[in-house]
This record gives sequence, structure tokens and C-alpha cells, in this order.
Amino acid sequence: MSGRKQVVSPMFRFMCPPRHWVVVLAILALSACGGGGGGSNGTDGNVSASSGNAALTYRSHTRDIIDSRCVTCHREGGQAPFSLATYAEVVAKRSAIVYTLESGTMPKPGFAPLSAPERTLLLDWLAEGAAEGEGDVTLAATPYTYYGHTKSILDARCANCHSPGEIAPFSLTDYEGVYAVRSAIAHQVESDAMPPWPPTNDYTPLRNNRSLPDEERAVLLDWLAGGAPAGDPSAFTAAPVPAAQVDYNLRVQINEPYTPTQYPDEYRCLLIDWPLEETVFVDAVTVVPDAKAQVHHVFAVIADPDILPVIEAADGADGKPGFPCLGAPSPEGALLPPRTLSVWAPGITGGFLPEGTGVRVEPGSKIIMQMHYNTINSAPMPDQSSLDIHYVSEVEREAVTIFFLDLDWYPSGGMPIPAGDPNVTVQYTGNFDWPMRFVGAEDAGVVAEEPFALHSAFMHQHVLGKAQSIELIREAGTEIMLVDSRDWDFDWQDEYFFEEEIIVYPGDQFRLTCTWDNSPEKQQFIDGKQIEPRYTEFGEGTTDEMCVNYFYVTRANEADLGEKKQLPSTVAFHQPRHHEVYHPGDYVPIEVLTNAFKLQEPQGDHASHGHEEHMGNAMHNHRAGHYHVYLNAEDDEAEHLTRWEHSTFYKLPDDLPPGQHTFRVSLRSDAHEALGIEDRVTIRVVEPDPSAEPTSLIDVEAWQPASTNSDLFTERMPPVVNCPSNSWYEEDGALEVQTGYCNYLTAAQPSLAAVEKGDLIRVVLWHGQLRFQEPAEAHVAIALGGEVLWQDDIEIPSAAGVYDIEVPSTVNAPEGAQVQFHLDNHGFNTWTLLSLEVESQP
Repeated sequence: MSGRKQVVSPMFRFMCPPRHWVVVLAILALSACGGGGGGSNGTDGNVSASSGNAALTYRSHTRDIIDSRCVTCHREGGQAPFSLATYAEVVAKRSAIVYTLESGTMPKPGFAPLSAPERTLLLDWLAEGAAEGEGDVTLAATPYTYYGHTKSILDARCANCHSPGEIAPFSLTDYEGVYAVRSAIAHQVESDAMPPWPPTNDYTPLRNNRSLPDEERAVLLDWLAGGAPAGDPSAFTAAPVPAAQVDYNLRVQINEPYTPTQYPDEYRCLLIDWPLEETVFVDAVTVVPDAKAQVHHVFAVIADPDILPVIEAADGADGKPGFPCLGAPSPEGALLPPRTLSVWAPGITGGFLPEGTGVRVEPGSKIIMQMHYNTINSAPMPDQSSLDIHYVSEVEREAVTIFFLDLDWYPSGGMPIPAGDPNVTVQYTGNFDWPMRFVGAEDAGVVAEEPFALHSAFMHQHVLGKAQSIELIREAGTEIMLVDSRDWDFDWQDEYFFEEEIIVYPGDQFRLTCTWDNSPEKQQFIDGKQIEPRYTEFGEGTTDEMCVNYFYVTRANEADLGEKKQLPSTVAFHQPRHHEVYHPGDYVPIEVLTNAFKLQEPQGDHASHGHEEHMGNAMHNHRAGHYHVYLNAEDDEAEHLTRWEHSTFYKLPDDLPPGQHTFRVSLRSDAHEALGIEDRVTIRVVEPDPSAEPTSLIDVEAWQPASTNSDLFTERMPPVVNCPSNSWYEEDGALEVQTGYCNYLTAAQPSLAAVEKGDLIRVVLWHGQLRFQEPAEAHVAIALGGEVLWQDDIEIPSAAGVYDIEVPSTVNAPEGAQVQFHLDNHGFNTWTLLSLEVESQP
């Protein structure tokens, strides 16, 4: 593990289960592509570099990619036809690997593409002769073992899906299976791709949280970094199997079996006839998948009798049971208000809905099951999945599903997403008045003029979705993040139930924010081919988009109608993570998440601490202020950082001894009073390896404006460039740029060190809160030797952000090659470039 984590714009994304599972780079079925074997150099693995002195080697550069992205299937006993677990096995297939990488025939439709740095490194390594290199990976000592520590974590968090016959592509139920894919597990865990849990933790608490607790994550990564030792089997104690929570009294099944016909993903709506002849209320429900290996996701809704003609007309219209329904569980082009019954994905066990609540089902209704079938891991087979249901004749509070969106998005041109644009954001703030009228919520006793109870949120976009959030804004201005999905994944949609119901009062509003990526890499596959980016807007069609949130709502309890119930303010560390490793003198990225609390610059000072006007405030009523960050200190008067942005850096002392150290964050009022709202995180500090110390590429005093001839970003230059010399300057050892006075900057200087392909380039920079009078976009980039190494686009407005990034160099650049730092940006914002370093590979 390393403290050098990428906080924004991941370079690698390896998702599993199947749809985003880049199991095999571009090699999943090379035998079917005619790729064969070792070529003229034989298969003994003794390959000479074409240049005689290759910079790239298997041991130093490409083994980690191959182990984490290929060996999951390409191993002895794996689902692929040959193994890539050793250097000799890899070079034996090198010509086939080159063919698929260059031709783009792999990955197959449905697999996420390789990142550009990964593809370039693999091709360059192969072109240079696929040298093996010297030395073995040095394993860190670990106190953890499989049987003593990690089997219980893997059994609880992973084996539900990663078992024989289940949806995931390999089994993690025994040591041999786990050890074979240990590199892939490390990649998945470190990138937070698994277990699948899109919401950002530490906002409003959510039930059935599937994410991996930081303590368990640290144990797994430490164990994997130490070689994944087995330990003593007698040390394992199996966790007790939980008893069934619900005695279901009805099972209903899809009317007729359906076999998927599209590869690798198909979204098909199949119908279930409702068998009961009296009105009932469903208060517990779960999906019982039939063909488990291909049922990836299910969205079940109730189609009331009055909308059945549209549903029945679509059923079987293409000669097959049901109808296609990629976007929403309704026929394409139809705007229907079906009521949510259940959202299910592997690992969700169902159970009771919030106590005393239930969803009404009328006689003559039908259930629409939007089935997401994925056949990457299994051949298509007939499926006739079921629902287990518990129903009662009455409930204390009837639930209704209310959807929330901006009606102005629906007409043509109301929600434009231009072709090729990787970062499009829309936002809407409003109340529930018209949605309540539309769905007839008053029939369930829910009216906008009275308090009502919010139990869950279900966010929905289509495949171009990038991020989505839904916030509750109290009439007094307090903002509460309900669900924040920073890495939206269409294949892992879920209904998120709050641990405690939230009371919404007249005058409260909601803010819905959606972001899309309409770049070529994000396009879906149709008929086996990835489509070109196209202009997209709101709609129910396969290639349309949506931005909508569904709420599970009831009337409020009588006890909640008096004094307004307020959610408590909270603060939590998002970065650093538990037991991340740093060195003395490192800059540690700090990101704190606050909820029901507004960060703002202090209006008072420490001298006013204790003034009478501040002492009388009840702690739970403080809704605005700043925070202090302490290192190894419980004394509030100890040395600390004072900040009012969510992201910052903390410089560790150069003489900080090795061992565990604790950060504490404490929310403060304007007068610096401690509000009693705190969080802590423990990091590990180790002595640096002198041979691995990075080398700076820049001198903060040496930046100069790039000439027009050398500037790599002139196509982004505005008609009028305004960037006076006093708008960018050295500040505390870093380059600071005030973009309110500088609308375009490419700063350049000669590199202080040579860089070879494959060397890791580390960039550390951050920006303050990005503000502008209207939505805009900032662009930031780093270039070396005439090639862009890294760049990112950031939507404005946005919160402050921290970048601590490592990217492999794709260029050989001698000492003195030009380094460029580029910004084009709108609004009054501050960017700070702290360091740009190279970590040479052996």
C-alpha cells in the first residue's frame, strides 16, 4: 500500500461482475481470433529486446497489469483456454496479444476498454522485445493469514457472488481459488470497485451497506501485499448463518421462460400476472433468480390496471416474451408511472420494507420485471425468475413512489448532451408539489402542504451516466446530502433505504444533479459494435438519457408533526483511508465530508472564543462553520490546521517517527468553539526507501509562459487571453494561479531530470471551490517532451478538489525537455501545483 493515491480521475478502472470486468485485457478468446502462439522466437521465454537495451520489462512494468487484468481467467483451471500466469506463458502468446491490441478486436462488446497508458505500455513492451527484466517483487511482512483473518472477510463480502453457479466469473470460496487471483483482488479492493457500492459513504446513513469497511480493506491489502499466506486452517471460525428474516406467504413467477438473445447484456421486461383477487399491501419482497449465472440485476415495478393496455400491446410484439427496455421498465417511448416494488442485484437479500409501511397492489395488476441478463460468464439459458412476497391486508402507512425531475428537461432540447462531450451536468432544485399530484399521492395520505416521511431514494440515469446526487435543502438553508454517487454505474442501480426515515416539511426543497460522459469510450455496443457518440437528450429510448430520482414516501407519523426533527450535523474523513502508508515529510491529502453543515470562512477569531454571545448556542443547532485538523492530539489548543474547504493537504513533520499516527477533524463554530462533532483516522508512517525516492522535474521559481510555437494547448485558447504576471506566482513552495485574473495559462520550464517510458510521473495539485456566474468547465493538463501525460476536465461549479496522481510516462524525455503546466478556466478560482516528480523504474 502507498500513500500516493489518486483522488480524482482514475487511470485504471477494473470493474467486476461481468459487464465492466476487464478480465483479459484484449485477450479473452484469442484462439477464436486466429492468434496462435509464440511466433519465430519460440516459446521458451528467452526474448531479446529489439533495441538490445529495452526500457520496459515484464517484472518492472507489465506484470502487474497482466496479473490483475488477465490471470483471473487465463490460469490453470480458469475459463480461458490458456494460462498467462508466468512470463514464459505470456511471451508464448505475444503475437496474438499484439494482434488484438492493435486491431481492437478485443475486448469484446460489453468489456471496458483498456486505458491509453495501459495499452501503450503493453504494445511498447512487446515491440521492444518483451524483455523479462531482473529481480522479484519484495513482499512486505504481514501479520495476517487467510484462515486467521481474511477468509471470514471474503466469505462475508465476496463469496455471495463469487461462488460456483453464481453471476461472478470465478470462485472465492477456498484458498486455492483466492490465491490464484490475488493480484486481481488487490486491484479491485484498492480501486474500491468491489464490493459494488456506488454511494459515497459518510453522508446520510443507508441500510444494507455493501461497501468494505476501511478496517477490513486495510487487512485485505496488507495480507495481499505480504504474499497472501494461508496460515493454519484450524484458526478459521465460520460466522453463524443468519436465520431467515421473513416468512414469505406468496411466490409469483415470470409468466413464461425467456432465453437471452443479445450478447453480452440484454435488458428485457417480462410480465407476471398478479394472482390475488383482493387489494393487499406488500411489506416484504425479494427476487429469487432462476438462472443465477446470468441474472445480473432486476427492477420490479407494479403496473396498475389502468396502464395495462400499453404494457400488453408491447408484450410479445417482437415475437418473444416481454419487450426490450434498456432505460426504464416500460415500452420505449411510453411515459408510464409504474410503482417500484423491488430493486435487486447479486448480494441483496431482500427483507421487510420500513416497519408499518407497504405498497398497495390492486387485483388485475401485473408485475413488470426489468431483467438485466449478462452472458459473459455463461451460455444463454432459459430463465423464469420469481418474487418472494409477504403481503398483509392493511398497513399503518401506505407507501407511494414519487419521482423527481425537471419537467423542462423532457421537451426536445431541454437536456442537451452534445456528442463527444465527456462532462455534461444538469441540476434542478424544486419541491414535490407537481410529482405528488401526478402520482395521486393524496390517496396514500401524502400531501405537499403537510410533513411527510422519506424512506428511500432510487437514482436513475442510462449508460452515459457519470455521477448523480440528490440533496434535501431545508427551508432555513441547511443542505443534507441524501445519496451521492460519484461513480455512477448503470449496472449497479439500487434503491437506497435510509437507516431512519427523514421528515420533509413544507418549504423544504430537493436538488438533483446529474453528470454524463458522452465520449467515444463510454458508448454502448449495439449489434456487436460500439456506436459513435451522438447528440443525446432526455427520453425513454435505448440511446436516450435520463436524470430522475424516485422516492419511497409515506405520510409522517403523528409523533413527527410537532417540533421539526433535524438530522445531526456530521463530519468524516474521506481521505486518507485507514492504515494508508506515508513517509515523514509527505503531503497527506485530506478530504472531509460534512452533512447538514456549511463550511465557510471563520467570521470571528480565537480571541472571541468564550464570548457570551457564542456560549449560549446549543451544539446541535450549529449549521455553519469550519474545521480543525490535528495530528496525534486530543488537546483542542494543540497545533492544527484551520480550513473551510472540503479538500486540503497536511504536511507530515520531517522527523515524524515510524508507526501509527492519528488525524482528528473537529467541526468548529465561527468563534472556533468545538461543536463535539469529530472523526478520526489512523495512518501508518514508514521510513522511505532511499533508492525509491522520487526526483523533482520542476523548480517552482523557473516557470515561464510557453511560447506560442511550443504551447500544446493553443486550440483551447480563448479569443482574448488575459493572464498578467502577478496572477500566477510562487506561494509557500508551490505554483499558485488565480484564474479569476488569468483565463488561460501554459507555463513551461526545462525538466530537471530525464524520464523514460514506464517511469511513474507523480502530480500533486489542488483547487479551491470552483465558482462562476453560470455553468462552465475548467481544464488542467501536464505535458512533457511534447506529449500530454495527463489532463482532466472539471465541471463548474464544483467543490474543492485534491489530485494526488501517478501516471506512467509514455515518452522518453531527456533532462532539459520542456515541461508544461496548463490551465484554462472560468471564474474566480485558485489552483495550486505543489509537485511534479518522476519515480524511475528499475
